[in-house]
Amino acid sequence: MAKHAGVSKAAVSKVIRNDYGVSEAMRDRVQRAIEELGYRPQAAARALRGRAYTIGVLLRHIGIPFYAEIMSGLVEHLAESGYQAIMIQGGTQDKTEERAIDALIDRQVDGILMIAPLARRTRLEQVAREIPPWCSAGTTGRRRTTRSSMTTGPAPSSSWST
Repeated sequence: MAKHAGVSKAAVSKVIRNDYGVSEAMRDRVQRAIEELGYRPQAAARALRGRAYTIGVLLRHIGIPFYAEIMSGLVEHLAESGYQAIMIQGGTQDKTEERAIDALIDRQVDGILMIAPLARRTRLEQVAREIPPWCSAGTTGRRRTTRSSMTTGPAPSSSWST
């Protein structure tokens, strides 16, 4: 790509990371090369360098209309941030939800939004240690209460509010 754009590999890297120190003309050449060559960054490789630009969303069931509203709001909020949301259904059994949470962790998402998780507080704390920016909304465990809990970690971007 650098050869195609007529710039250094470091310049391409800076443009892809949206880093400083690149002129508009150079940024335009690299962007043109990206489009012409059909370049797509690999999420797994990006995650190894620190960020996957992905927020995992754990839902109990995708058929609940309120969850669709949450996803729509999240996707709208993320639109200009460079982040994407991926959704996974946790189901109504602990084991199914556990596998879903592990799948998000294995994909090295940058944060997890858990909506009404079944997991107990100790598991939520474990997830928070593995994926620092996280959010869990709803009741904890299997207790049915009207009280909700909300726990957050550091936001992945300064434009986010918690």
